[in-house]
Amino acid sequence: MLMYNMVDLSRNAKAVVESVVKEGGALISSNGKPKAMMISAMGLDSIEADKMLWRLRMEKAIADAHRASIEAGTDKMTMDEINEMIAEVRAEAHAERETAGQTAIGRHNVKLQAV
Repeated sequence: MLMYNMVDLSRNAKAVVESVVKEGGALISSNGKPKAMMISAMGLDSIEADKMLWRLRMEKAIADAHRASIEAGTDKMTMDEINEMIAEVRAEAHAERETAGQTAIGRHNVKLQAV
């Protein structure tokens, strides 16, 4: 895949875009590290291009979450451990709501008032 640095992009944006269209894509780097991607949208309408971009964002979010779970060591948790952690967090949130005098009704939090 092609790679351009930020200086190339700022000085020769038209040429960079033309090469992206021709080659299909390029990475944009800063200080030698990838910072962004450019992908050709030739032949796509705006809805198709938006769907493609959405899929890429979702794949990146999944990869980021996976990387974070490895770094935190949570990638090795069992389903029982995960469910226990979820139950603990929900119990804490419920206790906080009760302390604040709130209750969940549907999808809305409602502040209870004395009558």
